[in-house]
Amino acid sequence: MSRIQSFSCSHTLRCQALVKHWRLAFCFGHSLGTRITGSIQFADMDMFTIILACISVAAGSPTVKTWTLDELSTAIQLNQTDNDMKPYLADALNMIMLAIFTGENSESIQALIPSPSGGSQWTHAELNEAIKDPTTNDEFRRFMRRALHYLEFNKDQKSVEVFIPALDISTWTMSELNEAISSRATHPELVTYLEQAKTELNKDSDKRDKITIVTPVGLIKNKESTLLSRKW
Repeated sequence: MSRIQSFSCSHTLRCQALVKHWRLAFCFGHSLGTRITGSIQFADMDMFTIILACISVAAGSPTVKTWTLDELSTAIQLNQTDNDMKPYLADALNMIMLAIFTGENSESIQALIPSPSGGSQWTHAELNEAIKDPTTNDEFRRFMRRALHYLEFNKDQKSVEVFIPALDISTWTMSELNEAISSRATHPELVTYLEQAKTELNKDSDKRDKITIVTPVGLIKNKESTLLSRKW
């Protein structure tokens, strides 16, 4: 796979298989966090929040939601999650797992967490404090600990970037696709995804008026996300 592709509800691995093996993927995912990676979000996502996120994505104008591996796995298993959204969540989970297992396109699934100072670099003290903070999400704490260990074994390095595996899921109408594709402000890599989505939506225009795509974090502006895009 030369790059992460956008999907329209089709992939070879099914939701059940993905959910069964996602924890194993984290064992490999930690290696992503070790090379100056890991990532954090300071508010826990409970079941109700996940459900609301699914609804907001489905009603996008366009709406984008950033999903981490834990969030994807949890949402897929919830009976309350919109069944129309589950295939897209499964696609995103599959793509993250594939990158973790194979090492291919690993940068495309990484999102950067800003430090308390707002920058990209975390100091030993900042990591230590965040790890001890009871409000820190357990998923992100795992990657923070690896980043902290990295600094402890590399005394000459004063700070480190922290990443987490994540992807964006967004829903678009044809008019929104056309507007974004023609805009100079749209990231060139995003244009590739949008053009593919436009082609697929044109083929199914008699059945639907929107299309949902999976993209790397940060290509689409997401005011709700606390994660930053990887360095483009």
